[in-house]
Amino acid sequence: MRFVILGIIGLMSGVGVAGGLFAFIVAIGVIQRLIVKSRTINYERHYENCIIWGATIANIVYVFRISIPLGIAGIVIYGTFAGMYIGTQAMALAETIKLLPIAVRRTKIKHGLQYIVTAMACGKIIGSAIGLIMNK
Repeated sequence: MRFVILGIIGLMSGVGVAGGLFAFIVAIGVIQRLIVKSRTINYERHYENCIIWGATIANIVYVFRISIPLGIAGIVIYGTFAGMYIGTQAMALAETIKLLPIAVRRTKIKHGLQYIVTAMACGKIIGSAIGLIMNK
């Protein structure tokens, strides 16, 4: 009986956290912006399904500790897409809280904003690589 109650609590907690994450993604407008920029409004339902299935499969893999042998090529592909996702989410969040416009106005930057954004992305990549190497 104790495990059933713990299972129900865990399931409900997971549903709450997942709902909060999806609400966050919708609130910062990542998906809407991708749909508008890629001009794929006709495929909006596919975006929603991919998000739901991706989150569900990722949860199953994580909870049940399923090992997926990807090989080097698979890890590179996964890392590329995971990095694009994190970068998109970080930039959408920064844009939502108007971080870049405020920083540009206060520092009086006129040119080179693309280099600053690229440097931020490179810093994230280098920091992640250092963290990965240090955790081995």
